[in-house]
Amino acid sequence: MAPTTDRMALGVQNNKEQPGFMREMILDLYPVDNGDFQDVINQKIMDLAFKMADLADGDKSSDDSPVAHAAWDWCIAQDPQHFADL
Repeated sequence: MAPTTDRMALGVQNNKEQPGFMREMILDLYPVDNGDFQDVINQKIMDLAFKMADLADGDKSSDDSPVAHAAWDWCIAQDPQHFADL
Protein backbone atom coordinates (compact mmCIF):
# COMPACT_ATOMS: atom_id res chain seq x y z
CA MET A 1 0.00 0.00 0.00
CA ALA A 2 2.76 2.48 0.86
CA PRO A 3 4.49 2.53 -2.55
CA THR A 4 1.11 2.63 -4.28
CA THR A 5 -0.01 5.61 -2.22
CA ASP A 6 3.22 7.40 -3.05
CA ARG A 7 2.76 6.79 -6.78
CA MET A 8 -0.87 7.94 -6.68
CA ALA A 9 0.11 11.11 -4.79
CA LEU A 10 2.70 11.86 -7.46
CA GLY A 11 0.02 11.37 -10.10
CA VAL A 12 -2.28 13.78 -8.29
CA GLN A 13 0.58 16.28 -7.98
CA ASN A 14 1.37 16.06 -11.68
CA ASN A 15 -2.30 16.46 -12.64
CA LYS A 16 -3.47 19.14 -10.21
CA GLU A 17 -5.65 20.71 -12.85
CA GLN A 18 -7.57 17.44 -13.33
CA PRO A 19 -8.59 16.16 -9.88
CA GLY A 20 -11.70 14.45 -11.24
CA PHE A 21 -9.64 12.55 -13.78
CA MET A 22 -7.17 11.44 -11.11
CA ARG A 23 -9.99 10.36 -8.82
CA GLU A 24 -11.40 8.21 -11.64
CA MET A 25 -7.99 6.75 -12.42
CA ILE A 26 -7.35 5.81 -8.82
CA LEU A 27 -10.81 4.27 -8.46
CA ASP A 28 -10.28 2.26 -11.65
CA LEU A 29 -7.09 0.82 -10.18
CA TYR A 30 -8.22 0.65 -6.55
CA PRO A 31 -12.03 0.32 -6.41
CA VAL A 32 -14.05 0.80 -3.26
CA ASP A 33 -17.06 -1.32 -4.12
CA ASN A 34 -16.18 -4.79 -2.83
CA GLY A 35 -17.61 -4.46 0.68
CA ASP A 36 -14.44 -5.63 2.43
CA PHE A 37 -11.34 -4.25 4.12
CA GLN A 38 -9.66 -3.83 0.74
CA ASP A 39 -12.18 -1.03 0.14
CA VAL A 40 -10.98 0.69 3.32
CA ILE A 41 -7.38 0.39 2.13
CA ASN A 42 -8.24 1.67 -1.34
CA GLN A 43 -10.15 4.62 0.09
CA LYS A 44 -7.16 5.46 2.30
CA ILE A 45 -4.89 5.36 -0.78
CA MET A 46 -7.21 7.91 -2.41
CA ASP A 47 -7.45 10.10 0.68
CA LEU A 48 -3.69 10.21 1.31
CA ALA A 49 -2.89 10.72 -2.37
CA PHE A 50 -4.98 13.87 -2.48
CA LYS A 51 -4.12 15.08 1.02
CA MET A 52 -0.36 14.63 0.59
CA ALA A 53 0.11 15.25 -3.14
CA ASP A 54 2.28 18.30 -2.48
CA LEU A 55 4.71 16.11 -0.52
CA ALA A 56 5.20 13.52 -3.26
CA ASP A 57 8.73 13.61 -4.63
CA GLY A 58 9.50 11.59 -7.72
CA ASP A 59 13.24 11.82 -7.01
CA LYS A 60 13.03 9.91 -3.73
CA SER A 61 12.54 6.20 -3.37
CA SER A 62 9.11 5.43 -2.01
CA ASP A 63 10.73 4.20 1.22
CA ASP A 64 11.95 7.75 1.92
CA SER A 65 8.70 9.44 0.97
CA PRO A 66 6.59 11.12 3.66
CA VAL A 67 3.56 9.86 1.75
CA ALA A 68 4.74 6.24 2.06
CA HIS A 69 5.52 6.79 5.74
CA ALA A 70 1.99 8.10 6.32
CA ALA A 71 0.54 5.03 4.59
CA TRP A 72 2.69 2.69 6.71
CA ASP A 73 1.71 4.56 9.86
CA TRP A 74 -1.95 4.09 8.97
CA CYS A 75 -1.44 0.37 8.27
CA ILE A 76 0.39 -0.17 11.54
CA ALA A 77 -2.47 1.48 13.45
CA GLN A 78 -5.03 -0.99 12.01
CA ASP A 79 -6.08 -4.24 13.62
CA PRO A 80 -3.83 -6.90 12.06
CA GLN A 81 -6.82 -9.21 11.73
CA HIS A 82 -8.19 -6.96 8.99
CA PHE A 83 -5.26 -7.95 6.80
CA ALA A 84 -5.64 -11.72 7.33
CA ASP A 85 -7.85 -12.33 4.29
CA LEU A 86 -6.06 -10.05 1.85
